[in-house]
Amino acid sequence: MLRFIFFLLIVACSTPEKKQKEEGEPLACSPYEIYIDDSIALACYSGPEFLNGEDIGHQLSNYVADSVGKYLKWSFEKSDYKRVLLDSIAVDLTVISGDTVTYTIQIPFEKTNRCNATTCIDHRGTWVDNRRIADAHHKEFIQNLKKAGYQRIESNLFTAGLLYEYWVIFTREEDLRNCD
Repeated sequence: MLRFIFFLLIVACSTPEKKQKEEGEPLACSPYEIYIDDSIALACYSGPEFLNGEDIGHQLSNYVADSVGKYLKWSFEKSDYKRVLLDSIAVDLTVISGDTVTYTIQIPFEKTNRCNATTCIDHRGTWVDNRRIADAHHKEFIQNLKKAGYQRIESNLFTAGLLYEYWVIFTREEDLRNCD
């Protein structure tokens, strides 16, 4: 029994879960599916935008930010340094019919050195109608990151249809030790 628990701990803690896909194969759009390799994270959702008053489609951004953040930290700890190509992030929201949408996110990254690595990613977003609120939340989020000691904070605004979303990349202060 002890051996089995040890095996589960090793499997659960060894690497972030990544879906493998063949080159040229389209990503299947199912809830909270994500594909990550050495150069890109791809995710998509196709289905109802709202279920029981919850914004299901947009929650993909939360899942992607969490998954990519874990991947960046895991890669950094393995000395496989990545830098998110912020200006090349692609976000798309397409209304298929009525309340059915397809929402896709692509986050590319490249290999880099330790001092230029991205170790954190997050997003802040809403619908275009609420952009003033999103702008205020984004500004507050950036200020809080600075107060907490995060470094090299960059953000970019992405709009797709009625979606209004900031993606923010940053690096933990301790990851930049001995960097000029």
